[in-house]
Amino acid sequence: MEKLERPLSVLIELLPQYRLVNSLYWDTINESKLNFHNQCLITDFYNGFKDTLTFDKTILNFILTTDKEKQLQIIESFRVEIDRNIEAYTNNNAFFNKLDTSNICAERPDPFPHEIKIQLQETNSVWQKLKELRGNLEAESWKGNQAATDRLFKEEEELNKRYKAEQKKLNILYQKKKKADSNTSKYAENLFAKIHQLSTTFQTIINSYFPVQQETVESPTPDIEPEEKPITEQLEENNKPPITVKPIIEPDMIFRSDEMYLRFQKLEQKLIADKYLDENLNWISKHDNRTVDIKSLVTFLVGLVENRYFLPNKDPKIKIFFEARYTVRIGQNFERSRRTPLLDQYPVMFYDYKF
Repeated sequence: MEKLERPLSVLIELLPQYRLVNSLYWDTINESKLNFHNQCLITDFYNGFKDTLTFDKTILNFILTTDKEKQLQIIESFRVEIDRNIEAYTNNNAFFNKLDTSNICAERPDPFPHEIKIQLQETNSVWQKLKELRGNLEAESWKGNQAATDRLFKEEEELNKRYKAEQKKLNILYQKKKKADSNTSKYAENLFAKIHQLSTTFQTIINSYFPVQQETVESPTPDIEPEEKPITEQLEENNKPPITVKPIIEPDMIFRSDEMYLRFQKLEQKLIADKYLDENLNWISKHDNRTVDIKSLVTFLVGLVENRYFLPNKDPKIKIFFEARYTVRIGQNFERSRRTPLLDQYPVMFYDYKF
């Protein structure tokens, strides 16, 4: 991050690296193991961006050289990836900290031992032939057989050249292995805790320049039933709420990863097939009295929450996202206290949905 004269390009370089590392984290969690290639990528990420002072200067220059609208878009994307990184480590720190990265490096795929073994066999084979030839040469020399001696001497010269060539190949392989082992030692350290600290520091730096806006929950509307009641229903069509301007919530601001968003979209197609949604993504499920069935929507959202589709602490944004996406008013029905009773209902109502 030393290119302070181009802060935007530096941040654009860092953002996909963060996405990649987060993807590697979840691959490691899902597979319950870390491979050497991913360990190298994670280590290179840390070593490339561990200078927090330079990051601080980059953010400051970014503010001074970039228009505000673009600033907010990029910073929000950073917040999402940093939050994902912190959450992945926080929820699995015991697993990450126990990974024996030194042993992972030692057991990495290494072609050199096999290549050295084959070359060593070839070198020894030539050496045995050379020793035998030299023995014959000495014997013929003692016998005074000049013709045989001259012939064997030439053969000895050629075989000796071949032996030296094979020795050179062997030495090159040994040098390559030594260099590879030395390079591998750079990746032996377990850096997950340090990356977590780095992400926390990045988060603090970003928040110091771009304070987090407090998200507020809308005030109760007249159609909301008393607190002790479970899920309430949608407003009658002739009693529409006043129009309010809400922020646009993008999928990557609430979904844990692109993969989770794609899985959600597959579930959405089943909602259309089951007549909860129409083709335009309007929530059309209704009760017998023609009022909109909000309970089924919130129950579906509970299923997504319980199966870790969303980033943590994003309830207000999740509500706004689905109100806009499905052209429906959820109101206070998505509040934690109101949706908790539905934890046992979503597996029944959506029993054939592969969350």
